[in-house]
Amino acid sequence: MPMLNKTIPEVKLLANEQKHRAIAPSTFSLDGSYSDETMRHVLLIDDTWTSGGTAESASIMLKQSGAQRVTIYCLARIVDLDYCSRMIGQSVSDGYKQLAYRNGCPWDYDQCPMRNKR
Repeated sequence: MPMLNKTIPEVKLLANEQKHRAIAPSTFSLDGSYSDETMRHVLLIDDTWTSGGTAESASIMLKQSGAQRVTIYCLARIVDLDYCSRMIGQSVSDGYKQLAYRNGCPWDYDQCPMRNKR
Protein backbone atom coordinates (compact mmCIF):
# COMPACT_ATOMS: atom_id res chain seq x y z
CA MET A 1 0.00 0.00 0.00
CA PRO A 2 1.49 3.38 -0.96
CA MET A 3 2.34 5.57 2.01
CA LEU A 4 1.54 9.00 0.61
CA ASN A 5 -1.45 8.40 -1.65
CA LYS A 6 -2.64 5.99 -4.31
CA THR A 7 -0.87 7.79 -7.16
CA ILE A 8 2.65 7.70 -5.69
CA PRO A 9 4.20 4.22 -5.78
CA GLU A 10 6.00 2.86 -2.76
CA VAL A 11 9.45 1.27 -3.05
CA LYS A 12 9.86 -1.30 -0.30
CA LEU A 13 13.22 -2.16 1.21
CA LEU A 14 14.18 -5.33 3.03
CA ALA A 15 16.72 -5.38 5.85
CA ASN A 16 19.18 -8.19 5.09
CA GLU A 17 21.07 -7.88 8.35
CA GLN A 18 21.10 -5.94 11.59
CA LYS A 19 21.36 -2.21 10.94
CA HIS A 20 24.49 -0.51 12.21
CA ARG A 21 26.09 2.89 12.05
CA ALA A 22 28.67 2.02 9.40
CA ILE A 23 27.77 2.63 5.77
CA ALA A 24 26.95 -0.78 4.31
CA PRO A 25 24.62 -0.85 1.27
CA SER A 26 24.39 -4.65 1.56
CA THR A 27 22.28 -4.12 4.69
CA PHE A 28 19.28 -3.50 2.40
CA SER A 29 17.76 -4.88 -0.78
CA LEU A 30 14.66 -4.11 -2.82
CA ASP A 31 11.49 -6.08 -2.13
CA GLY A 32 10.67 -6.68 -5.79
CA SER A 33 11.42 -4.91 -9.04
CA TYR A 34 10.37 -1.40 -9.93
CA SER A 35 9.94 0.52 -13.16
CA ASP A 36 12.47 3.09 -14.36
CA GLU A 37 9.79 5.75 -13.79
CA THR A 38 9.31 4.68 -10.15
CA MET A 39 13.08 4.66 -9.61
CA ARG A 40 13.56 8.07 -11.25
CA HIS A 41 13.34 9.87 -7.89
CA VAL A 42 12.93 7.99 -4.61
CA LEU A 43 11.98 9.73 -1.36
CA LEU A 44 13.61 7.80 1.48
CA ILE A 45 11.89 8.45 4.83
CA ASP A 46 13.83 7.66 8.00
CA ASP A 47 12.49 8.01 11.53
CA THR A 48 15.73 9.21 13.15
CA TRP A 49 19.20 10.25 12.11
CA THR A 50 22.01 9.54 14.54
CA SER A 51 25.12 8.67 12.55
CA GLY A 52 23.53 8.65 9.08
CA GLY A 53 24.65 5.09 8.42
CA THR A 54 21.17 3.62 7.93
CA ALA A 55 19.85 6.30 5.57
CA GLU A 56 23.10 6.53 3.63
CA SER A 57 23.34 2.73 3.29
CA ALA A 58 19.76 2.57 1.99
CA SER A 59 20.39 5.49 -0.35
CA ILE A 60 23.51 3.90 -1.84
CA MET A 61 21.68 0.58 -2.31
CA LEU A 62 18.84 2.42 -4.08
CA LYS A 63 21.32 4.14 -6.41
CA GLN A 64 23.06 0.81 -7.11
CA SER A 65 19.61 -0.65 -7.89
CA GLY A 66 18.80 1.98 -10.50
CA ALA A 67 17.45 4.99 -8.62
CA GLN A 68 18.50 8.10 -10.50
CA ARG A 69 17.96 10.40 -7.55
CA VAL A 70 17.36 9.76 -3.83
CA THR A 71 16.14 12.38 -1.37
CA ILE A 72 16.39 11.56 2.34
CA TYR A 73 13.74 13.00 4.65
CA CYS A 74 14.44 12.45 8.32
CA LEU A 75 11.73 12.99 10.92
CA ALA A 76 14.03 13.50 13.92
CA ARG A 77 17.69 14.26 14.41
CA ILE A 78 19.35 12.81 17.50
CA VAL A 79 22.03 15.14 18.80
CA ASP A 80 24.86 13.64 20.83
CA LEU A 81 25.95 16.71 22.81
CA ASP A 82 29.29 15.16 23.86
CA TYR A 83 30.17 14.41 20.23
CA CYS A 84 28.92 17.84 19.17
CA SER A 85 31.10 19.49 21.79
CA ARG A 86 34.22 17.52 20.79
CA MET A 87 33.84 17.73 17.02
CA ILE A 88 32.11 21.05 16.40
CA GLY A 89 32.63 23.08 19.54
CA GLN A 90 31.34 23.64 23.02
CA SER A 91 29.49 26.81 21.97
CA VAL A 92 27.32 24.82 19.52
CA SER A 93 26.54 22.23 22.18
CA ASP A 94 25.74 24.97 24.70
CA GLY A 95 23.50 26.71 22.16
CA TYR A 96 21.51 23.53 21.58
CA LYS A 97 21.01 23.15 25.33
CA GLN A 98 19.36 26.59 25.38
CA LEU A 99 16.61 25.69 22.87
CA ALA A 100 13.21 25.81 24.51
CA TYR A 101 11.97 22.73 22.62
CA ARG A 102 15.07 20.57 23.17
CA ASN A 103 13.10 17.94 25.06
CA GLY A 104 9.79 18.24 23.23
CA CYS A 105 7.84 19.51 20.28
CA PRO A 106 9.00 22.91 18.88
CA TRP A 107 5.34 23.92 18.47
CA ASP A 108 3.04 24.64 21.36
CA TYR A 109 0.42 22.00 22.12
CA ASP A 110 -2.37 23.53 20.01
CA GLN A 111 -0.13 24.05 16.94
CA CYS A 112 1.67 20.68 16.93
CA PRO A 113 1.13 19.09 13.46
CA MET A 114 1.08 15.58 14.91
CA ARG A 115 -1.68 16.46 17.37
CA ASN A 116 -3.84 18.11 14.71
CA LYS A 117 -3.59 15.13 12.33
CA ARG A 118 -5.76 12.97 14.57
